[in-house]
Amino acid sequence: MGTKRDLSNRQRNARVDSEQRQHEVEMNAFSEALLPLGFNYYQMLVPDLMHESESGGWKSLFTHLVRICYEIPGAIQRLNKRNDVSGQKKFAARDYEDVLQCSIPCFDGLLPDSKDNSVVMDTLFAFATWHAFAKARMHTESSIEALHGSVKAFNLLTYKNHALGDYVWTIPMFGTTDSYSTQIGEQEHHRVKLFYARTNKHGHVKQIAILEHRRMSTLKTRSSKKTISPRISPNEKDPLPKGDPENHYQMSLSRSYPLDLHQWLAENEGDLAIADFIPKLKEHILHRLFVYEIDLDDEITAEQLSSETTHPYWYGRIIGLFHADVRYNDPHGNCDHEDRQVFRVDFAWVRWYGFDSSHRSGFAAKRPHHVGFVDGRDPGAFGFLDPDDIIHAVHLLPVYRLGQTAEFLPPSIARRPEENDQDYERYSVDMYVT
Repeated sequence: MGTKRDLSNRQRNARVDSEQRQHEVEMNAFSEALLPLGFNYYQMLVPDLMHESESGGWKSLFTHLVRICYEIPGAIQRLNKRNDVSGQKKFAARDYEDVLQCSIPCFDGLLPDSKDNSVVMDTLFAFATWHAFAKARMHTESSIEALHGSVKAFNLLTYKNHALGDYVWTIPMFGTTDSYSTQIGEQEHHRVKLFYARTNKHGHVKQIAILEHRRMSTLKTRSSKKTISPRISPNEKDPLPKGDPENHYQMSLSRSYPLDLHQWLAENEGDLAIADFIPKLKEHILHRLFVYEIDLDDEITAEQLSSETTHPYWYGRIIGLFHADVRYNDPHGNCDHEDRQVFRVDFAWVRWYGFDSSHRSGFAAKRPHHVGFVDGRDPGAFGFLDPDDIIHAVHLLPVYRLGQTAEFLPPSIARRPEENDQDYERYSVDMYVT
């Protein structure tokens, strides 16, 4: 599958509706109605990503990998350390999709033989890459070509595997798979089944309608309460109003919970995360208030970014998001206090990751990129960032094979409570999750 011969056979042997075919096989209502109009009804049979891939081909591959783990002492226990995924209890297609997107670091190192482990990693990378391209919500000619190249040779004895090769021509003809996937109806069916469990199983249609009406009434009541009482606690999410789609980001305008900076720094004295906090913040804000001309000699060119040795992105964990009202205090005293303009500055407090260049990664290596926290004693381990410079959120998965460490940073407020003052040695960039 995915070879030039396979793609040529699919095009050459594609079924075409005709009068001769109508006489050779059982009569078909679609054929009778559409053939006189010159429409080949076989083109309506688009692939079904949910049943053919997520709960089809991937489910079979995942089940096979679980069986292998059962034959290796301790492997299945390590796989199930976080969740009992091997049991696949009450798994829906969306659950198999989640497992696929997170599978590479979880299976990495479970097979003791390095060659066997490499084969499993190559297979998982190929399947996850194909699935990501097939389920993308926007496509270009280059992405279709990449999908073409990501199709691998799988077993042709089952239709679900054979259908994986049909996505290359289906997407240009009918659009992205999210518009005709059976997952849309299945997800709505899931909600109806939840309502059905709350009925007495007699006359359930009317009872489901009542439950749906009650749910909508509750949502309206909640939204009205938020409008009447907009004040929220610091730990609650702030529902943002509809913003301008032209804006790159949107932050809350609430001023209900100001932070006394000097008191906060005194309470966390000795924490490496707040070392030189105020000087770094002032430097960041000054750069934001005054636009500096970029030296063309120092500007990074597209050719440099496209080279194999340069990774185009920086990665950081956002510790907190803040906004501040700032006023520039001119050291030369050229303007009065009343004339100095107040600026609102939004900024993100970030703990930076470093890119692991020693790890072979990318599409050629068939491995995801690895990053790791910068040592907390490094002056550049923490910093501030303009939210407008943030491109996109990214899903990072711990590389469980390498374990955890506390060497990067002593106990700090920069960590989450559930991390128990430890970091993973490396994190895998999960490029399949958007």
